[in-house]
Formats: sequence, C-alpha cells, structure tokens
Amino acid sequence: MKISEKLFSDLDGPILDVSTKYYQIYVDIVKELSGTPISKEAYWQNKRNKVPESTTLIASDLDPDDLSYYQKIRKEKIETNAYLTYDKVWPELLLYISNSPLRGKITLVTFRKNPRTLKKELCDLGISSWFKDVLSINGDVNHRDRHEGKVNLIRDHYKKDLNGFFIGDTETDIRAGKVLGLKSIAVTFGIRNADILMREEPDIILNSPAALVNWVKTYS
Repeated sequence: MKISEKLFSDLDGPILDVSTKYYQIYVDIVKELSGTPISKEAYWQNKRNKVPESTTLIASDLDPDDLSYYQKIRKEKIETNAYLTYDKVWPELLLYISNSPLRGKITLVTFRKNPRTLKKELCDLGISSWFKDVLSINGDVNHRDRHEGKVNLIRDHYKKDLNGFFIGDTETDIRAGKVLGLKSIAVTFGIRNADILMREEPDIILNSPAALVNWVKTYS
C-alpha cells in the first residue's frame, strides 16, 4: 500500500469466523425456551440471507413473541468470554498477516461494546499486534444508523481526509467506506452473502479468506 493509504477492517467476518459463536448462542437460548434448534448450516444460511430472526425462531418451534426475549439474552451473551472463545481467526489470514508488512498498520473498526473483552480476545487470539488502532463503539447503535456509527468512529479519531480501503462483510461497512471516500472491499465469507453485498456496489468483491490474503499481498 502507498504510505498515504490506510487500511480499515471490520473484525467479525473479515478477520474472525464467528459462525460457531452465533450458532451456539442461538442453540442455548432456543433450548432454554424449549424449542428445537435448526442445523448450523440452516441457521447460518438464514443469517447470511438476512432472514428475520422471528422466522428462524418459528422454524425452531418457538413463538414469534419470544423474539424480544431472545434478542435481549443474545445481546447479554454475545460479548461474554464464554462465547467469545468460539471465535476463530481465518487460518489463511493468521498464517500471512502475522508476518506481513501490514502487521501493526490495520485500523480495526468494530461494533463491539465491551473494550475489556475485546482487548482480551485480540490478545488470546494472538492478533492484537496486527492493529495500529482499535476503534469500537461503546453503546447501542440504531440499525438504520450503523454505517454512520462507523463513519463517526473513524472521523472522530483521524479528523482529516482519508485515502485507502475499508474491508467489511456487511452493507454497513460498504456504506461507511463510501461515505468516507474509501474504496470498499466486500468479503462474501462473513455475515452476508454475495448477492446482498453486490447490491451495495463495492469496489472489490473477495469470495474467500485466501482471496483476501492475495489482495493484501498485492497492496502491502
């Protein structure tokens, strides 16, 4: 990458495989509610296709009225150490970035709300040295304003015009990158599928962690 360019990245999806964590939380809550969990493959397909969670709960033999309780408990669990241990770094990224020129130059931009557990997870996974800055939101953000939340995080920190790239796996990341004047890189192996991401017209689409590593090699 050019000296003037910065690399921003979301955490959950582009860097971490969070599918097992998401699914385990879903399973535990559904069982608590005496429902029947659907398979991980079916659950994750629903998540990536933006199927409403109420629909997933119906498929789990639960009432849609259980949704508010499900969302409340899910929010309480998702950043606890017990569930964060399910997160895994994509092996291709772990193998390359730990010893690449990009180590220590990535700015992490995430909606994690607990700075303490975030710091612990990055250390436990052995990737804290990858990041020049770690920007996280402390508090809830309205879903309609999520891209603005990331835009404000970055603008408040850098306070100047930016040039570079934003790597993400959701519509939020692509929109934030565009607002900031960054080139958007959509990875299709995270929380959203390729069809949904393509509607946002990202500058680059990468379909696997290996493709992301190859791109990083080109620009590092």
